[in-house]
Amino acid sequence: MQNHVALKGRLHLTLCGTMTETMEIASQEAEALILGRMINSIEDRKACCESIQRHHFFYAEHQTLFDALSHLNKEDKPSETQLLIEYLKSHDLIEKAKGADYVFDLAQTAPSPIHLQSYVTILNSNWAKREALSEVKKFSAEIGKTHDVPSFIENFSKRFSAISKNLLKSTSQSFAEISALEGESGYLAELAFRREFFQKHNKPFVDGVSTGYDALDRTIGGFGNSNLIIIASRPGMGKTALALNFAQKVSKNHPVGIVSLEMSSIQLYERMLSMESGVAGDTIREGRTTGQEWKTIERVEPQISRLPIFIQEGSCFLNDITAKIRHLKEEKGIKLLIIDYLQLIRGTGETRLVEISTITRDLKNLAMELHIPIVCLAQLSRKVEERTNHRPLLSDLRESGSIEQDADVVTFLLRPDYYDENDRPGEADLIIAKNRHGKTGEVALHFSKSFAKFDPLITKEDTDNDIF
Repeated sequence: MQNHVALKGRLHLTLCGTMTETMEIASQEAEALILGRMINSIEDRKACCESIQRHHFFYAEHQTLFDALSHLNKEDKPSETQLLIEYLKSHDLIEKAKGADYVFDLAQTAPSPIHLQSYVTILNSNWAKREALSEVKKFSAEIGKTHDVPSFIENFSKRFSAISKNLLKSTSQSFAEISALEGESGYLAELAFRREFFQKHNKPFVDGVSTGYDALDRTIGGFGNSNLIIIASRPGMGKTALALNFAQKVSKNHPVGIVSLEMSSIQLYERMLSMESGVAGDTIREGRTTGQEWKTIERVEPQISRLPIFIQEGSCFLNDITAKIRHLKEEKGIKLLIIDYLQLIRGTGETRLVEISTITRDLKNLAMELHIPIVCLAQLSRKVEERTNHRPLLSDLRESGSIEQDADVVTFLLRPDYYDENDRPGEADLIIAKNRHGKTGEVALHFSKSFAKFDPLITKEDTDNDIF
């Protein structure tokens, strides 16, 4: 097999002897990548068995392989290349599948997660082209023989409609289906569970992961699955530090992924070490630690090393980033993804406004596809500096209003002492400017600049622990 080479199936179409066109009717690359993922992943195998059928494949060997993988899926067998080969051999199908070497090649062609749905779309589209081509050839042969033209056209239209119906399968759900999603007890049981959770813990149930800050959870309902959350500020305000605080708190219970486009993994690790040890970051970097500080670092560092936080560096291109995120989701099982930061991502578009719009829309779609919250940091425009109170507005989101449109939650980080050292020193406000699913408002935090650490701000009015 020629790995990573797009081999296209093409067919010449002649109508009435007057026009000849070359139509792409199959993509060996798309078929191979789909089968490769089905071999490597139980989840992808299950998804493909639910969305495609053997006739969607053009090549006979691929149809044979799909049948075998479908059987293994029904038997709930693990995703193992050797298991597939043994099944093919035991049913005298190995030659029809082009041999064991070809099966191994398929598995190696798609070893990592791909945008599976894109290739499924290509597969279905090519199947529809072949079906439409077949109908057109029938039309060409039959049109000269028919006498009842209206009935003939109507029948021909129905045949094309049937192709369209199979291509665009409905994904709608009735309220009755939604109610039954949670099993035999129905959706009401899920609501009862949430009610009991609130009564027991006196804090909201989170459909996703807790932010680690009770007051923020009470305002936005935690980092909800499928949500795109924007944390924006001017440079130097501490948004990366806040994101690391979120990662540290969430990682105590769930794996967390970080796509860092601005800082190296070592720099982030040192920040986390400073945060946990209480030793200033510059002291750690410069090696100026005292004996007691070094003992603290020796005690804390092994604990940090065990946190399930996975950092991806490198390419700033959107396609590469989404591939890395899918890898983190499948291989590491992350429950939260943090991106630092939005304006460093490069996508496609004639203008930067169009490019940012594409990026935010794709990130939102990715959050929905992977069913995880994506927290994306962003820069604010210089307009904030021109205001007396320096309070950010949604219109300050740099380069595109699509950020506000696509995000489920938009928050702004503001530290008054950044502009005036005597204005509420050590305090920060996390302003929830947009919340598609709940309340807006502010959450007060205390910021320890030396350790890049955000803690709940306890004031004299908080004796009842109403905040955090």
